Amino acid sequence: MNQKIHALINKVISPDMSPPYVARSCALGVFMAFSPYLGIQTILVIGLAVIMRASAPIAVTLLYVINNPWTMIPIAALDFVFGRFLVTTLLGLDLTPYNPAWMEWVNNKIGYYVLSFVGIDKFCFWSYLIGGHIIALTAAAITYPLVKRAWARSAKAKN
Repeated sequence: MNQKIHALINKVISPDMSPPYVARSCALGVFMAFSPYLGIQTILVIGLAVIMRASAPIAVTLLYVINNPWTMIPIAALDFVFGRFLVTTLLGLDLTPYNPAWMEWVNNKIGYYVLSFVGIDKFCFWSYLIGGHIIALTAAAITYPLVKRAWARSAKAKN
């Protein structure tokens, strides 16, 4: 089993890849895993990997290791709760009136059942987007130097 995992990793990550390349690919995967773009993350990560000259297989693998069916709802909830805290509590803004028209349907159909348990009246689309982007950028900014340093050290250790 362990050899199969190592063989799979060796197919995705080659030991001769440069540390900035691997770090950029990992940071892109982490960014997309925490981003608020549910449903189009795979398309976006592949397109951004081409634009950023990053490894799409590394980014997609990391995206789905972090954001999968078991973690998708907690990550989306974290994005929303953090965005709501930032926008409503810290800045004192109510962006709910600026929700897209389809958000009224979401609030009417599932808002009561989902949000009433945590004491929130309506789901704010903009709080979700703002919180998701800040968390995704923060996670990617932390990932890049850590992976770059670790990959550089592992390359030195092999030489």
